[in-house]
Amino acid sequence: MKDVYKLFHRRNLPHIIPIEIPLFITYHLDFQFPPELKQKLFEKKHNYAKQRKLSYKEVFNVEFKIFEDFDNYLTSNKFSLKWLLNPELAQIVFDSLHYGNSKFYKLHCFCVMPNHVHVLLTLLNDDQDMPHSLPYIMQNHKRFTARECNKILGRKGKFWHQEYFDHFCRSDKEFNSIIWYILNNPVKAKLAQKWQDYQFTWIEESLKDEILLYNDVARR
Repeated sequence: MKDVYKLFHRRNLPHIIPIEIPLFITYHLDFQFPPELKQKLFEKKHNYAKQRKLSYKEVFNVEFKIFEDFDNYLTSNKFSLKWLLNPELAQIVFDSLHYGNSKFYKLHCFCVMPNHVHVLLTLLNDDQDMPHSLPYIMQNHKRFTARECNKILGRKGKFWHQEYFDHFCRSDKEFNSIIWYILNNPVKAKLAQKWQDYQFTWIEESLKDEILLYNDVARR
């Protein structure tokens, strides 16, 4: 995997985007985080971005702690919007993610949860042999799905929260671990007994056997 990164700022948060390295992305519906949690995440991300020479292990530890706070809130928040429990809305998001597959990115795995979405993908290069823009991809995906979902809900206004969390994989082990995390998300949330039973989970066909083997070994 290439050790090449681009650092850019979107709104208030710094984001690091790798070249030809899988990205784990999480985004959620338009509900507000508690101010104290939002400030905590911002400070962790900001402090991390200033440390340019962290080891891979240190980078992983910092990003995992940030994501852990973020994801725990998404999972445990009983009062947030849960529009994506509606199968018709979840299908719109599902289909939109597939639309960009092989055009702007290679899709590895994703799961549409009631109030958020987890995606693992690798950005493809454009005509200038540079990765397609993740902010542009997310903006268009969110704009389209928001418009179509709002039609069904009979409403106007924001559908998605403007920010998203991104983390890049540094090893095959981490790649497999993240895929298993995504697959197991609906099981953990008690939306299905087995990941195969959840309608809005998808994994690249060529990865299925490898992931099942990885899980068997990890559980021993």
